[in-house]
Amino acid sequence: MRFLTNRLLSGLLGAGLVLAASATPARAADPDVTAPVGRYQLDFTKVWDGRSATLTALEVSDDVSALADVRQFVDWGDGGFTYLDGDQTSERHQFYNLGSYTVTVRFTDQAGNAAAGSFVGSATAVVTKMPGTSKLAKKEVYIGDPVVVTLAGIPSGVTKVRVWWGRRQGDLGQPDGHAGQALLHQ
Repeated sequence: MRFLTNRLLSGLLGAGLVLAASATPARAADPDVTAPVGRYQLDFTKVWDGRSATLTALEVSDDVSALADVRQFVDWGDGGFTYLDGDQTSERHQFYNLGSYTVTVRFTDQAGNAAAGSFVGSATAVVTKMPGTSKLAKKEVYIGDPVVVTLAGIPSGVTKVRVWWGRRQGDLGQPDGHAGQALLHQ
C-alpha cells in the first residue's frame, strides 16, 4: 500500500508539474532588437550670438514602438540639451557663445534599443559675433528728449534694427548698410 501511495503521489506531482510548466506564458517569437531610425535638419547652421536655430525631425520611426514611445534626446553641443516628446517634430535652441557646435540626436525605443540620428545637411551650428556696432549720442536723457543712435557696420541684407528701450521695444528704421547711419528715437 505504501508503494502504491508513493507511486500515486509521484504521478500526481509529475502531472502537476507538467500542468504548471504548460501554464507559463509563451515568449514573443520576435523580440524587439532593432533601434529606431531618424533624420533631422537644422534650419540655420550659421547664426549670430544670441540667435536661435531650429532642429526639425524629418522622419522618426521604429519597427515596434509607437512614435510617442520613442524618446529623442537632443544635445546642442554647447552644454544645452532638450527632449523631443512624443510626436513633437521640432525644437528651437538659442546659442549665446561663439564657437562651432555639433548637434546630435540620440533616441531610444521602449525595448531600450538606442541609435543616433542622421542629419540632412550639416549638423554643426557655427556661432559668430553679430556684426555692427551702435553708439548713443548722449549718456543721459530726460523724458521727451530725443535719443540718437549711430549704427556702423550693419550688413546690407539687414532690413530692420530693433532696440530695447527699457519698457518698450521699437523699430529704429530701415538701415541701408551704410556706416555711420544715425537713427532718431523720440
